Amino acid sequence: MQEIVGGSLSIVAVGFVTWMIFWMRATARTIAKELRGKLSATLAIGPVAVAVMALPAVGREGLETMAFFYANVRTAERGTHHGRPR
Repeated sequence: MQEIVGGSLSIVAVGFVTWMIFWMRATARTIAKELRGKLSATLAIGPVAVAVMALPAVGREGLETMAFFYANVRTAERGTHHGRPR
């Protein structure tokens, strides 16, 4: 049963990623234009405004990466059980 659920979820994940690729391809121009416009407006306020907005964004990405690595390390330390109690 676990293999069926895992395989089904893998197929669903492939579907989502494929859909995301096509969606990004279709909307990339619009998103890029919007981001450039917002960046220009922010630069008009001053370069410090860009730095103030970039700092939390980069910090958040770093915290997310740290959380993923921490979870992976903790999982690796425990090892796999394959149904047998430790």
